[in-house]
Amino acid sequence: FQPLNTYGNKFGQSRELSGYFAGSCVYFVSADGALVFVGYCFKKGTKAFEDNFQFPHEQSTRASNRALDYSVVFSETGYMGEEQWKLIAHDFARVWAKHHRDEHALLLMDNWRTHGCIELLIFLLQRNIHVPYLPFNSTSFMQPLDDILLAAFRKGLNYRTLYAMIEALNEGINFSAQDFVDIIKQVEADSFTKSNIKKSWGNVGLWPFRPDLILERFRTVGTPGTDLAEPTLQHRLPKNRGVRMEDVQAAAALLQKTLVKPAQAKKKRSGASVKYKCLLTSEAVIEAAAKLREEKVQKEKLKLQESIDREAMRMLKKNEQHEKREERARKNVEREAEK
Repeated sequence: FQPLNTYGNKFGQSRELSGYFAGSCVYFVSADGALVFVGYCFKKGTKAFEDNFQFPHEQSTRASNRALDYSVVFSETGYMGEEQWKLIAHDFARVWAKHHRDEHALLLMDNWRTHGCIELLIFLLQRNIHVPYLPFNSTSFMQPLDDILLAAFRKGLNYRTLYAMIEALNEGINFSAQDFVDIIKQVEADSFTKSNIKKSWGNVGLWPFRPDLILERFRTVGTPGTDLAEPTLQHRLPKNRGVRMEDVQAAAALLQKTLVKPAQAKKKRSGASVKYKCLLTSEAVIEAAAKLREEKVQKEKLKLQESIDREAMRMLKKNEQHEKREERARKNVEREAEK
């Protein structure tokens, strides 16, 4: 959640404005167009986030007819680490068992290091949730969330947050963390529609499955997704009123009082590459981890055996040297006796 990032880029102040950071989120969307589950992670100690904000318990979106299930966790930075991801994944498994008992799920994920927790993968497998991984460095053009959904969500979050803060400044009212949470839920309802979700899966070639399109996107890394959706914004300012830098600066000052500004995480970008000829799955990761453990045990045994052999060789050489000294002493005694 970086509400002013778009305007920072527009006015050449991306470093100053993109740092206003409220937290992070992860969305679970299915190929049939449903927003199944959402996990939110906020920074500990953020004003009003931990104790005072409320998520609506019955959040119906256009993507799903039933209440949206979600999980809220906290971290020291607001970024989602392994501990937070485990909590969210456990909640998702609970929700999946609640609504889809005895059915299997394919949970498609990228190669973020926390996604490879062996303990968690075993836990998910025991609950019929299988994890195939996207090829390395292909998230930007193979993950459905990165095609339409998050682009629409970020754009809507920028618009709604800025205009809500401008309205708060003009009317002399407070802009609270709860207001920001309400904006998040509104933008979700506008962005994660059934048509947007299905279109995102289709644009990346995963469902319906189109291997030719996937290979073509691999060959043209960096080409933006096609048919990007415009978020529906109920509170957008009139088109004849442009966004002024003064408005953004005033909103940034207000946002600084409401949210946090931690140090920016460095992002590394690299070209797409395929290290495996098939999708890496949770079963394969668990098997590879077991193999690595076995190799580690074998290496430790080999290292121990080598240490034992070195010690035995050292003792053998020491005994040989001792025997040679005794032999020289005996010969000296014999020569003295002959004299």
